[in-house]
Amino acid sequence: MLADDGYYYMFQTDASYGNVHVGHGHFHCRRSKDLVNWEYMGSTMDAAPSWVKETLNEYRAEVGLAPITSPSYGYWAPVARNMGDGTYRMYYSIVIDDLITTNSLWGERAFIGMMETTNPSDNYSWEDKGMVVCSSSDQGTNWFGAQWEGAYFRYNAIDPSYIVTPEGEHWLVYGSWHSGLVALQINPATGMPLNELSKPWGSSEEAISSYGTRIATRNKSSRWQGSEGPEIVYRNGYLLTISSI
Repeated sequence: MLADDGYYYMFQTDASYGNVHVGHGHFHCRRSKDLVNWEYMGSTMDAAPSWVKETLNEYRAEVGLAPITSPSYGYWAPVARNMGDGTYRMYYSIVIDDLITTNSLWGERAFIGMMETTNPSDNYSWEDKGMVVCSSSDQGTNWFGAQWEGAYFRYNAIDPSYIVTPEGEHWLVYGSWHSGLVALQINPATGMPLNELSKPWGSSEEAISSYGTRIATRNKSSRWQGSEGPEIVYRNGYLLTISSI
């Protein structure tokens, strides 16, 4: 992200050689003037926001599941954008990677949240704005599997990307494995979904349409279709979706 101070800012998944970042916060930042030499700035989040656990267990209670009292989190794939008005937004993924059913690692939903700041050089200035979207299922409440690979969400709330169209529309594009990549329209003023979200489960794709529209997949019938990490760019008048496979 190019900021108004002339620096490019880069934010990362919680992964580092030798796990040197473990215990030192989350979504670590570096900045550079030339995209070659990078200065380490530290973490932008000390701990998971309280809304993650609260929302997780509210949803679990609604479908008759016991609460997870001490969730284990993964902090993945942040994306930051200069909104052009002195505000900077970071969308980030927090996944629940507990063994909540027999061998069901990563069988729970993931969340995408958003933080804002007016000064990206000050890591302590990021203010969390709460949940943007979470993983949603079109198979009712049956998102668990006996093994982690059996867990299923129609739209998996991981790997956010963000694009502003030439017409001024704001879109969050997200997704990883499961059914593919999803586009969700965002309110430019708030950074939150333009339309109110329904419950993140239903018996059809239409029932969870507020969570976005699938725009890409490698295999419509398989959770293992393997696209992830979307990035959206404009080139020669075309909108391109790029992902890792």
